[in-house]
Amino acid sequence: MTSALSASTARRTEQLNELARLALADFHHILAVPLHERPNSEWPMWLRAKIRASAYILSAKLRVDEASLRHRVSGLLAGFLAVFL
Repeated sequence: MTSALSASTARRTEQLNELARLALADFHHILAVPLHERPNSEWPMWLRAKIRASAYILSAKLRVDEASLRHRVSGLLAGFLAVFL
């Protein structure tokens, strides 16, 4: 039973990683093409898409940076406690 659960979890993790890769590729496509290369009539749609994609990417980046900082700070605190205690 445990083996089946871990295989299922691994499969879902792989699917999630693939979906994340596809989403990042879509965000890259939205953000990489300059607005002036799009048809003028589509500018409002692409501008909204660029703003939303940027917000999602920056939000994810912020969460990753915060988690990394927390991890580093907890490691430093543990080191200081080991030295001073």
